[in-house]
Amino acid sequence: SKVSFRRKLSGLESKSFRVDNETDTFLQVEASRAVLTLNSSVGLQAFFFDKPVLVLGKAFYGIEGLVTMASSSEHLLSILRNPEDLSYDNEARSNFMAYLEAEHFPSESDVRAGKWGFHDMIARDVRRDSILEEMKGIRSSINAG
Repeated sequence: SKVSFRRKLSGLESKSFRVDNETDTFLQVEASRAVLTLNSSVGLQAFFFDKPVLVLGKAFYGIEGLVTMASSSEHLLSILRNPEDLSYDNEARSNFMAYLEAEHFPSESDVRAGKWGFHDMIARDVRRDSILEEMKGIRSSINAG
């Protein structure tokens, strides 16, 4: 974060919780068993290391199957009581990463050449939102049945 929370969080530091703004984030993620995040790109970095991710906020990758979403304080506490139960769907994650590479993040050369611009970004996000809504409907019908 560009805003330091060190002073606010330092009172919470213990044997099992510490703030580390010095170690490279990729090294921290690689050494972790899981990642807990609000909406940070660090959760996405965890995908590269096949780490479970627990999302507390609204991350663009916050999709059940890719991560575990904590819906309330009580739900979070329940999850943290058994962190070894955190998991994810490996195939769904692989598909999501392929989508990011093919659709979400345009190549620098396409952007520089004017082949990809603002309107393309809007259209991409509309397609993404449509897919997510469809997935919610499918999940709802599966859970109801």
